[in-house]
Amino acid sequence: MASTAPLDVLAPEHPVLVETVCPSLPECGPDLDPILRCIEISEGLSRPGAKEVLRVVFWNAERGYTPEYAAALLAGTDTDIVLLCELDNGVARTGQRHVTRDIAQQLRADYLYAVEFVEMESRDAGELGLHGNAIISHLEMSTPLLVRMAEDGLWQTGQRRARRHGSRVALATRVKLDGRPIVVVTTHLESHTTPADRAAQMQVLISAIDTYAGDDPVLIGGDFNTRTAAKDDLRDRAARLRLLRDAPTAFTQPAPSEPLFDVAAKAGYAWLPGNTDAPTERARHPGDDTPRFRLDWFFSRGLVCENPDVVIAESDTGITLSDHDAITLDIRLP
Repeated sequence: MASTAPLDVLAPEHPVLVETVCPSLPECGPDLDPILRCIEISEGLSRPGAKEVLRVVFWNAERGYTPEYAAALLAGTDTDIVLLCELDNGVARTGQRHVTRDIAQQLRADYLYAVEFVEMESRDAGELGLHGNAIISHLEMSTPLLVRMAEDGLWQTGQRRARRHGSRVALATRVKLDGRPIVVVTTHLESHTTPADRAAQMQVLISAIDTYAGDDPVLIGGDFNTRTAAKDDLRDRAARLRLLRDAPTAFTQPAPSEPLFDVAAKAGYAWLPGNTDAPTERARHPGDDTPRFRLDWFFSRGLVCENPDVVIAESDTGITLSDHDAITLDIRLP
């Protein structure tokens, strides 16, 4: 796959679009920006797409603490494409592993990986300290795109519980469905902010993806953090119980309180056919009956979405693999 120079979009209200691909991310020196402007790609295991129906999984893997169990869970879904976020690379908490590569190798599939944030506390400790999004595919991928959204600086200054360099991102690529190119996207919107801010991120994301995709059908899978408020406002049980009393449907039907759904609808994206109304946020411990949100969604245009489901993020021995369950669906052309 040929590399091209990044598209340089400098206006703060617009994302930075990156098309540069490389077999491994560049060395991470004092200047961290080069590692944020490259998509790592593996090639050689995928195949051309001729299937009439594709199964797709999206999962926030919460760092990827146990790649072997994560790969086994994904293999059990019989998926063709895995959309992922929150994957470590070179961080002590996950054994300094490149989690995406390890999962892809176990699945015998190719992958794309892009850095969302550099974890500065990890960097200070001498670690690589990368955290990002990924696409793992059994189908041949082409023309990948990284969409780097604007950052308000609160992560870099440590005002959001950790000190990070980077920004929220979306990672996209084309695959073939029944011989036709389609675009698949994985994303992760901001949790420590308001629904209005998430709607603004959604607008930027959809505008960038629609320009990239043209007339090609699109499937976006992501952790959209649809809590109807900022994460810290609903962190404790009492706050959630108040919400349950005042707006009981908000946990799994958040569209009235999360304007990002209106943004998607106005752009021609549907979500009801591709999602259930089950929560995807995991209980914190066995027996925890605190109300849980549906945070993870598929949005699509130009596709028929069928058989949506939630995949419980536990190993076959009962080990919790993430603070999110995975979601899955089948897609076909109309």
